[in-house]
Amino acid sequence: MEDGSDRRLHLRHGQEAHATAQPPRLPAHPPDRRAARRRAAPRVRDARVQLVARRPRGPQVPARLLNAAASVTLAGVGRPEYYGNPAGLTKDIDVVRAIYAAFAVRDIEGALDFVAPDCEIHVEGTARAAGRQGPYIGHAGLREYFADVAAVWADLQIHAEDYRVVPGSVIVMGHVEAHNADGAFRRAAIWTWRVQGGRAVHLRVADLGPR
Repeated sequence: MEDGSDRRLHLRHGQEAHATAQPPRLPAHPPDRRAARRRAAPRVRDARVQLVARRPRGPQVPARLLNAAASVTLAGVGRPEYYGNPAGLTKDIDVVRAIYAAFAVRDIEGALDFVAPDCEIHVEGTARAAGRQGPYIGHAGLREYFADVAAVWADLQIHAEDYRVVPGSVIVMGHVEAHNADGAFRRAAIWTWRVQGGRAVHLRVADLGPR
């Protein structure tokens, strides 16, 4: 039903409404939903991402030396595995580790696998105690060194605690514990190895004094 004022009665709500409804007002610009998300997103402070560097594996150590490696003490330091080995020269490290593992159980044949036939071994402490002058040379010299260790020391243990590598060389820092008829001692030492073609060609041990 219509009347002269062009109004209709809204029967549902009991209200009057004009026939021409006013359109809703739109904002001047659409809302910035990204800003709303930025306001709603929680802030995370001091977020840190831990990067783990993994050193690739080198050649496998013979099975007979795997158990012996446990007797070579390595210090647990909070450093990534590539520390001191920027070139990733893991093969040279594995050669030196295998020699230490063989020495720990006095496996001369196992050590010879990783020592060049003309290798020079300068170990003044044992050589001096055995009355020897000059280095141990080659495979025969390594056998003599093992024999001198057995004759001079009631016990001799090498603790290799840190390895540093540059092309062709491995530097090992640690200490030696030994005792004989004169008593026991513990001394810091540095072993400097030169490695070529997967075998040690030179070793010099520096005695750094009591530890």
